[in-house]
Amino acid sequence: MNFRYEILSDNEGAYVRVAGAEAPAARIVVPDRIEDLPVRSIGSGAFRSVSGVREVRVPEGVMEIGSFAFYGMPDLEQLILPSTVLGVGLGAVRNLPNLRRLTVSFPASGRATLLRDILADTEAALTVLVRMREGDAELYFPKYVYGHDEDTHARAFHSFLEGSGYAYRETLERKGINYTGYDLIFKRAVNDGFETASHVAVSRLRFPFKLADSAAERYRGYLIEESAEILPAFIRANERENALFLAENELLAPAAAREGAVLAAEMGDAELSARLARAGGAATEDDFDLEEL
Repeated sequence: MNFRYEILSDNEGAYVRVAGAEAPAARIVVPDRIEDLPVRSIGSGAFRSVSGVREVRVPEGVMEIGSFAFYGMPDLEQLILPSTVLGVGLGAVRNLPNLRRLTVSFPASGRATLLRDILADTEAALTVLVRMREGDAELYFPKYVYGHDEDTHARAFHSFLEGSGYAYRETLERKGINYTGYDLIFKRAVNDGFETASHVAVSRLRFPFKLADSAAERYRGYLIEESAEILPAFIRANERENALFLAENELLAPAAAREGAVLAAEMGDAELSARLARAGGAATEDDFDLEEL
């Protein structure tokens, strides 16, 4: 893939700022060097509104993401940023209707300012994998809606905030991620519905960084109790990894697992169906038969 770029210089010497890509593929991997010079910046609007790209990987060494760098990319699902990024410009991750996953790498767990700034720029739901020296954490940040209602009688506007996403973003403090605070507001996610709450719970249990036993039990209990709704939602949304996680970690009621096995079979996923059937006690690996369901 050929990239458009410009060569700049500062006190540290010459470096490259990427300005875009020619005929971008479904997966863009920005190189760490171009013309034997370090790539240190993604320019403003570099990939703005580019279609057909599902994943973008930014290499170590890049320190700056310009304003609106990824704005409006209609097909972008995953964005991976390095530990060297110090700032992300306004609008860089805005208006990304299919962005589901963000990976950020922190030199230390206390550095959450970058993630806070990114999430302040989007109201959409987003799963974030945080890579740190101490371990990895996965956090799901639900969507929220902020707006105003007009009171014509009082000639005033009243602000409203819907959804738990804003509250979850507030757990990103400048001194670091408040994992305890994140886990304590789970009831807000539950009030949003099982689709939100299930993603919060699965993410925390999959990467239980600084997860207290009491919080883990709350998450586990919720997933099992609501598994009859959660599992088919995962299967229909093609969230296979989440469905397998429930099956492999005893987070399904037996009846929900068996019904999920039937649904997975109907959707053509024989392997997932078999694993769910075993989780529901309907068959073993040796004698599994869909007709037994």
